[in-house]
Amino acid sequence: MVHPVQRDQRSSQSGDRHRRKDALIGAQLRARRLAVNLTQEQLALLAKSNQANLSRYESGADLTLKTASRLAAALGCELVITLVPRGLWSLALAAVDEVMTHADLRARFNVQRQDSRRES
Repeated sequence: MVHPVQRDQRSSQSGDRHRRKDALIGAQLRARRLAVNLTQEQLALLAKSNQANLSRYESGADLTLKTASRLAAALGCELVITLVPRGLWSLALAAVDEVMTHADLRARFNVQRQDSRRES
């Protein structure tokens, strides 16, 4: 049996991870929106949402998978969900930062990525 204090600590740690994940998603949404020169109002219209909700999402509010998928599509992105073993979260964040940096540079300089898996 888990002691109530241990359960509260686990719950608090899980909540902190969840908030960091939401903040990361919000930062990615904002960075991508700015990289493609869209206002919150424009992106909200494309994603069938509204500016107030988009502002909340960019600030780290929880969003559903369906909403995240619509926002990704409106931003010209693929939504990728992965499982990361516990203890490797910081490595996963570093990898996401690396991908976002390259995506932002490509968007800024209008460089198209060649995907060898897709045929023209």
